[in-house]
Amino acid sequence: MKFPMLKKTLLNMFQSPQTQKYPARPRAVPERFRGMIAYDPEKCIGCGMCVNLCPAQGIVKREEDDKFILEFFQGSCTFCALCADLCPAGAISFQKTFSITGQTKEEMVVSGKARIAYCSECGERILFLPQDMGQQFGLDERLIRLCPRCRRKHTAGRMKEAIEPTES
Repeated sequence: MKFPMLKKTLLNMFQSPQTQKYPARPRAVPERFRGMIAYDPEKCIGCGMCVNLCPAQGIVKREEDDKFILEFFQGSCTFCALCADLCPAGAISFQKTFSITGQTKEEMVVSGKARIAYCSECGERILFLPQDMGQQFGLDERLIRLCPRCRRKHTAGRMKEAIEPTES
């Protein structure tokens, strides 16, 4: 009777293990690793692009009073990073954490509340632009807080003033 695996089994019994001792010694992750989702509601402008782009439909946007809530379902996420790559405000990123576990559905959800912005002249709802984002694009602080219609009126008025000769 032959036992071809017996020799290999006996040799392996006296060698060191080939596996990592996780979680005692966590493994280093690559630089571009996509782990758990991180959401910063302070940076979020509420455009909803992440909701529309998610192929797994793992992102939900709800409104509550003068705030909106974005919920990211880790269990549905395919880690494609479309939401993070195309977020204009950079409010979504991926952490280096690869141990994404939870006992309940609520533990698998990353969420945050961000404020809804309104036009300072007409009160229409607008996308919230953080101050530094407006400065990055060279926008006047007053123009950041206006809806597109009021911004056009304001700009047209300034252009009219610049074109028409002033009466002396």
